[in-house]
Amino acid sequence: MDQFWLDDNSIIEIIKIDEITDYCVSDAWVHFKEKNGTIFSCRRKEDSYYRLQNIQELLEKYKKKDEDIENILPDGIYNVVDRVSVLSKDVDGSSMICMSIDKNSVEFSSERYAGKIKEKLLFEKPFEKDIKLKIWIEPTFLKEVSKKASNFYIRSHKLESGESTNVLIFFNNEYMQITATSIGEEN
Repeated sequence: MDQFWLDDNSIIEIIKIDEITDYCVSDAWVHFKEKNGTIFSCRRKEDSYYRLQNIQELLEKYKKKDEDIENILPDGIYNVVDRVSVLSKDVDGSSMICMSIDKNSVEFSSERYAGKIKEKLLFEKPFEKDIKLKIWIEPTFLKEVSKKASNFYIRSHKLESGESTNVLIFFNNEYMQITATSIGEEN
């Protein structure tokens, strides 16, 4: 498979495509063909700007391990995130909602001057141990990822400062998405 870079907005649009049947890479463009014949073209980002080796190391680093905490997103997540996003918060120019995970459920919330909203979904199978995590996440991204992969796992890390941080990874047999949003324990 050819390796190439695309900007974030292009990626958000590409993950909305139901089924890519073919693609073509040129010096400046990448063209994706959808099963209905629609062609989506994206301008490539300059390869030399990115460090491909670092990305490959990152993907290797986040392959699932036995100590990772794994679960499946509850049914109905797309619609809940869609409703909660109506009151999404602007964080550094991006629309964000809060995703709080505990042993039995995931709660989505947001608040603006016009009001606040919270909706909770129960996991079909609770986590084996107690967990309390909170993440601010872009709702359009989460809705699209949830259509591609309902499996996820959480990887904990100790930082040099001694604090812990967590990474949320969505996956299935053909897809892996590592969140770029920091996650931390809920206070």
